[in-house]
Amino acid sequence: MKHLKTFCKLLLIIIAFVMAIGIPIESAMARPVVNLTGAGSLEYLTGGSSPFVLRGNSSHFGRYNSYGEVELLPGAEGGLLKAKGSPSFRPRMAICSSGS
Repeated sequence: MKHLKTFCKLLLIIIAFVMAIGIPIESAMARPVVNLTGAGSLEYLTGGSSPFVLRGNSSHFGRYNSYGEVELLPGAEGGLLKAKGSPSFRPRMAICSSGS
């Protein structure tokens, strides 16, 4: 009987540990890191990097401007492109005007 109580306590500790570890990992993996929405333009250049500009809204830093260069390479499937580059993001500041 004493072994059964010890086994039950150990089982409860293991279940509590697995639930405590498993739930935060699952919920963290279910959400994207940053949600970005916006629009912009890309000047497609053959044989090199193509410049782009974007404006939009982000879940982490609000309204933003983005610019950079990206190299577009053929993707694994026909008609798809793989992008390689480094964008820069800057928050857009609200411009306040004084009454004077």
